[in-house]
Amino acid sequence: MVGGQLLPPYTSRIDDSILQTVSELSELDRLPRLMRLATRHGTLELMEYVARHPFLHELSWQSSTVSEPDFSQSNLARLNVDLTGVTCLKLNPVLHSLALRGAPSPGLRIIDGHEGQFLALECEQGVPPFSGLDRVADLSLVGVRELDLAALAQRFPGLRQLRIWGKPGMLAHLPAIAQLKQLQTFTADNLFGYGADDIPSAAQLPQLATLSMNSLPDDAAKAIKANFRQAAAQGLELRISKPRKPEWLAENLLNPFRDWDGRANISATQAKKAAQAYKQLLAGTRAIDAAMDAASVAEVLSAMIDAYVGVFNQLDRRARIIETVEREEIGTALAGLLEPLVRRLGERGVALADEAVLLQRFDALREF
Repeated sequence: MVGGQLLPPYTSRIDDSILQTVSELSELDRLPRLMRLATRHGTLELMEYVARHPFLHELSWQSSTVSEPDFSQSNLARLNVDLTGVTCLKLNPVLHSLALRGAPSPGLRIIDGHEGQFLALECEQGVPPFSGLDRVADLSLVGVRELDLAALAQRFPGLRQLRIWGKPGMLAHLPAIAQLKQLQTFTADNLFGYGADDIPSAAQLPQLATLSMNSLPDDAAKAIKANFRQAAAQGLELRISKPRKPEWLAENLLNPFRDWDGRANISATQAKKAAQAYKQLLAGTRAIDAAMDAASVAEVLSAMIDAYVGVFNQLDRRARIIETVEREEIGTALAGLLEPLVRRLGERGVALADEAVLLQRFDALREF
């Protein structure tokens, strides 16, 4: 019995569903195989318990009361920390995996006896501001929206492994990767903002053994294959997949509703439906050409606007997710497609009502 609950003796992981029910942490000693803890309510007592129990190898930690968590006396191998409110984080000598999330307090210090040299560091979105870990050699960044590679190369010049996953994201100063002379592995997924002229040569990355890039600009993909063709023949592991043409970027990277994913009042499913509505609207505008007369264009546009507004009416009818900001974004996205379409058709001799008239239909149909 632990915290009033009957658990099997081979239990190896517990979280707050147990931790919040125990009267004394010593109750956890009844679980001889306990190796992993996860909490969003970390306390000094729990921190000290971790230090006293060498079989605890993995910890997911968040605390609203401990601003300077100290795990230097623990035997942890893996540590996941929410940095919210943290001003100083002390690591133990045998730690080999550190994951950071949340926004730290200003002036955060991370203290490690090896300055991060033997750590695999993972961060959400980008590297949060902190001092310490200057010798990190293995870095993974997930959920990246914007990243400056020049700043990253300056921050961690000894990187050997660099993996970046975009959401999708924009990558600035890609040529700066050539400053990482010790780089052995570079993985980039769903990242854009660079082109063929930004791709370094194989000679600029003499230690590179693995180059893996998935979902990237089409012209950059071609340049990478050309620049690294000889290196690949000599043993470089080269994986280039899903090159994206400008049309794909317009539908996905530049989709105005991609920012809806992650908002507190909007679910992932709702954000996906909004983004899909924009894709369909964009595809419809591309299908309109000067071969159609003004009456036909007006009819097609009316149907497109009806379908577009209908998606958001349905979303808001079910969950009331559309507030002032979202309402403006929906209208702005529509206007952003209508204005160049009307101008383009006018230049080709198709007289059509301006976008203000078309937006009146949007206002008449919307229920949000």
